Amino acid sequence: MLFWSYDGYEYNRVVLSILNTVLFLIVNWSFFREGQTFGMRFVGTQIVMKNGFKASMITVVLRQVFYSYLGMMTFIIPPILLFAINGLLLKFHPCKRLLHDLIAGTMVIQKY
Repeated sequence: MLFWSYDGYEYNRVVLSILNTVLFLIVNWSFFREGQTFGMRFVGTQIVMKNGFKASMITVVLRQVFYSYLGMMTFIIPPILLFAINGLLLKFHPCKRLLHDLIAGTMVIQKY
């Protein structure tokens, strides 16, 4: 039961991550139809499928859930390793797709 050790630290972190994800989904729900979050709309970027077609709302939501889930997996993947993987993907991937984009089959483009 290594997951539940450290006086409930891991349990609290996972519960807070889930609550954070739910709140994030609620706040950004109306933006997901356009393949964006509030922040993406502000900076003019958009989530599309890797073939360039518009991403469905379900795909955008699943991408965000993957992103949150990867953040919760620190008991399996140390945060520094996840940060390093995403840093290397950002630097060397031709389309600048991060781990959650690769899993969801999406990419982020400049909308305007």
